Amino acid sequence: MSSVLPFRPMEPATRRRESPPLLNVFCMKEGEAWRVHLGPDWIPPELERLFDYNGEAYPVLLDWEDLERQMQASGAQYQSHLSHAGSVELTAQGASSAAALARWVAGALASGIRTTDEDFGPSEPAAG
Repeated sequence: MSSVLPFRPMEPATRRRESPPLLNVFCMKEGEAWRVHLGPDWIPPELERLFDYNGEAYPVLLDWEDLERQMQASGAQYQSHLSHAGSVELTAQGASSAAALARWVAGALASGIRTTDEDFGPSEPAAG
């Protein structure tokens, strides 16, 4: 008597643990502006459209004091490494820290007008 066992997919040998997002940003000074590169590990969706196919944006004006203010206001931690040539590598690990760094990068790539939620006040419907 032959019995057929039901099909069961094989379990992976080891389950992959999802690691928290890691955002790595490399900023290289070129004249008065910066060339900004995103690391390949994780690119937040809100930054994908702001960078080219290679994860690069140029020219970008960066405000380092604004970075410090925004990260402190968010309670976010990040690492900053300055190279001998003057380039800066920024790394934020974890969802909230990576999101805070992504917001700063997106703001740096914006039109230059920087606003906060407090600038708009309470939301009101448009009068028509």
